[in-house]
Amino acid sequence: EYAAEGEQRLPELRNAVEALNQDLAEIERQFTEKSTKYERQLQALEQEGSQLRRQRETKMEELSTLKGETRALIAEGKAKEAQLVVLQRELEKVPSGVDREVFVERIMDIIKNIKKQQGEITKITASNRELQKEINQVGEAVKRSFIATVLAFRGHDLQGSLGQRRYSEAGVLLFGDPEGAF
Repeated sequence: EYAAEGEQRLPELRNAVEALNQDLAEIERQFTEKSTKYERQLQALEQEGSQLRRQRETKMEELSTLKGETRALIAEGKAKEAQLVVLQRELEKVPSGVDREVFVERIMDIIKNIKKQQGEITKITASNRELQKEINQVGEAVKRSFIATVLAFRGHDLQGSLGQRRYSEAGVLLFGDPEGAF
């Protein structure tokens, strides 16, 4: 009796197993699609982050160069101011019968040069500020891309070895610890 009942239920069980296999295949297909999609997003975010880091490094190098130039111009301006003081003292020591007009013209030329250099220093300082703003903007963009990467990984099952590996690599790159950020 049980054998007959078992044989009657065998096609039904086979159909149930087939349906489960089809469901499993559909789940696997969906997982593959989503995994591929998120892998592409991760690659795009990694490329964007890399590009932003290169931009930041370039801006930092430019800023460093400008700071060096600014220091050199400031030092030159201070040297010229010191020279002006020395020349003014020498002018005071010159006897009154000497043609002072020549000395006054020299001093005026020096003063003009100092004012011109101060204008250049002001321009360089403004340029430094602009570069710092750009560097800050690039840094903020890098933070935003990191947050997007974290959010892309947080909502998904990372049981697959590729997903876990990428997730851990992101943690190591950004924090030195595969679990540190998440």
